Amino acid sequence: MVLGLDPSSSCTGYAVIDDDGKVIDAGKLTPAKASADWPLRTYSMLVPHVADIVREHGITLIAIEEPPSFVMARAGTHAAKVVRAVYGMALQAALQTGVEAMPVPLASVTKGRGKKDRVGLE
Repeated sequence: MVLGLDPSSSCTGYAVIDDDGKVIDAGKLTPAKASADWPLRTYSMLVPHVADIVREHGITLIAIEEPPSFVMARAGTHAAKVVRAVYGMALQAALQTGVEAMPVPLASVTKGRGKKDRVGLE
């Protein structure tokens, strides 16, 4: 079972894919924006949610979409900082669960309309 994560500045999309490529579960993890130190502190909640998904589905690999190069080029912008932080928290979640993490370049992720049909790795 593979857990695919798509970190962004507003939410983190996820999908659980079985060995036959079938989507078992999919959704998004959205932090509450109520705290004064949003978004970085509230995104730390990503780690326990990912751990729950790993346990529930017996995940053996976490594929994490890498931030696009244009985000990395705008290193000083707030959105770039958030996306890099969320990407790091996704890697931290993998480390804490003991599951192998695999960075996935944006170009290798199947495109869609932001719904469950978007999920899939080439």
